[in-house]
Amino acid sequence: MLTERIVRDATPTGKTYTVWDRQVKGLGLQVTEGGTKNYVMRYKTEDGRKRQAILGRAAGVSLKAARERAGLELFAIRNGDADPLERRREAREAPTVGEMVERFFAEVAPVRVQAGRMSPKTVENYRSQSNRYILPLLGDAKVAKVTRADVEQFALKVKGAGPQ
Repeated sequence: MLTERIVRDATPTGKTYTVWDRQVKGLGLQVTEGGTKNYVMRYKTEDGRKRQAILGRAAGVSLKAARERAGLELFAIRNGDADPLERRREAREAPTVGEMVERFFAEVAPVRVQAGRMSPKTVENYRSQSNRYILPLLGDAKVAKVTRADVEQFALKVKGAGPQ
C-alpha cells in the first residue's frame, strides 16, 4: 500500500517503475528513470482498451488528494463517463475565440452577404472591430472556457477604450 513515506522515499532505479496502491485499485506512484514522481491511474475504457493517465506530480499533490481524484475518476469511468485522456484531447482541440471569429468570416459572412442579409461594409466593420477588440482580449481563449466574468471584463475594457 502506498504511504506518504513510500512516496517521499521512492528513488530512481535506472528505469521507470510503478508502486501500486492497495487502497484505491488502479492508483500508482510512477517513478521515472530521471526521478520524476507522478501519480498515475490505470483503467479500462468502455471498449476494453487499457489506458494509463497521469493524475499529477507527487511533489504538488498529496497521496490523499490523489486517492480522492483517482476514486472519483474511476467511479465516473465505470459509470460510462468519457475517458480522461479523451477529455484532455478534446479540450486541447477545442476551438478558440479567434478560430471561431475566422470561421465566421470564412463561412457565415459570405453566405449572408450573398443572400443580401448583410452588406460587405458591415462585414468590413465587423472584421475591424474583431481585430481591434475581440482578438487581442479573447482571441486565445477556448470558447468553452469563456465565462460571464470574461465577457464582463471584456466589455469594461472595450467601454474604456472609446473611439481612437
